[in-house]
Amino acid sequence: MATYYCTATAAGGGTGTSGSPWTVAEVNAKSASFFVGGDILKLTGDFTARFTFTSQGDASDFFTIEAEGRCTITPATLGSSEACMAFTGCGKTRVRNITVDAGMQTTTYGFAWIWIATAASNAEAINCTAQNCGATGFTYGFLSTSSASGVPFLAVGNSAIVCGDNGFDTFGFVNGPVFINNYGQDIGINDGDVGNVFGGDFISLHESTSNAVIVGNTVNGCVNGIHNIS
Repeated sequence: MATYYCTATAAGGGTGTSGSPWTVAEVNAKSASFFVGGDILKLTGDFTARFTFTSQGDASDFFTIEAEGRCTITPATLGSSEACMAFTGCGKTRVRNITVDAGMQTTTYGFAWIWIATAASNAEAINCTAQNCGATGFTYGFLSTSSASGVPFLAVGNSAIVCGDNGFDTFGFVNGPVFINNYGQDIGINDGDVGNVFGGDFISLHESTSNAVIVGNTVNGCVNGIHNIS
């Protein structure tokens, strides 16, 4: 277990320490399983590139990505279905105190956990903000049909603000997602989704999602509050 650092002003060639932090490109280039359960990656500054984590973390503990001081992620360019911060085939992962802004680029996402493969691949989002997303702010199991169980997705104290599609999505066989004290504002009133019954949901539950716990959340200006498509 180790703590690593990445800053928006890093020059490159760093070692990941507080005095020699990594760039986004250096973080994204880490080989599979470089980050393990219990590791913490601290982000500082205003980033203009997306973070992509592939096959990082494990089943033993959470790999945590959190802000140290101010942290915003505003990618200058996002491709179709890309996210400001994405996790593909990862183990337990947690994001905390991070703000992402997709600039209302078409069909882009804020945070996306893609192809969650095992029951141990839980995800947590705590006190984060996803704003101006062409699609969804927080997506778990992105268009996935893979298995997850237990409490695979915990979302606490987050904000989804001005998203074209939904604030929070779950996909795949997700059992027991928990949404507590989150905030949604102006969801589905941008990017042509006004009145679309499959868009504009503060919380949208897809593809066999079951046993959701939804407590203490606040909705302001969304087409739908909670949409159980399952």
